[in-house]
Amino acid sequence: MAATTGTDRPSVDESKGDNPMKKALTATLCDGLFSYADTDTATRIINQSLTHCGGSRAILSQVIQTQFIAGHTPFYWVVANAPKAEKSGPQYTIPPLLDQFLELCEDDLLKETKRDLMDGLLVASNDALYRLIRSKLTFLGGPTASSFFQDESDQPVYKVSPSSDRSFYFELAFNIPRFYDRILIDGEISHDFIASGTSLR
Repeated sequence: MAATTGTDRPSVDESKGDNPMKKALTATLCDGLFSYADTDTATRIINQSLTHCGGSRAILSQVIQTQFIAGHTPFYWVVANAPKAEKSGPQYTIPPLLDQFLELCEDDLLKETKRDLMDGLLVASNDALYRLIRSKLTFLGGPTASSFFQDESDQPVYKVSPSSDRSFYFELAFNIPRFYDRILIDGEISHDFIASGTSLR
């Protein structure tokens, strides 16, 4: 397939107020940005969006990283409106539409997109989702310190929840197996988390 050029590639440029592609994509994506889309719905949204982009995954990848929906990318909206962990059962997973967005972009996730995605996480104070996609947000600086202890049974468990009586406070509960062993061998224990609209370590 020949590469498309800047003149013949579909565009959702904000300067074009009456852009048919922008309208069609927005209408399609809205089915999963402001309410939860299950796997079948997410797949339908992606397939319809590909149709608007001439079947090109590369073009759709570029388009969904454009801030063309109320000043944000689709990534922001699907994250900001994702269900909270406490309402999703004990096994929290990445929302299917976000999962397909990330798969579509693979290693081409732009720094600006990562920041917009992070903004959505902060608005929602969604620490459970943050932990699941933290590895994608490489712009945030140094990684959390790695540990010598890599067995699944040795992994710390953290849970952030809003304070029951004060809206601007939060509660952090944690269980760190082999705590003293980690201090002796690793030298430190660190953990990134989101609470009250802030990223903390």
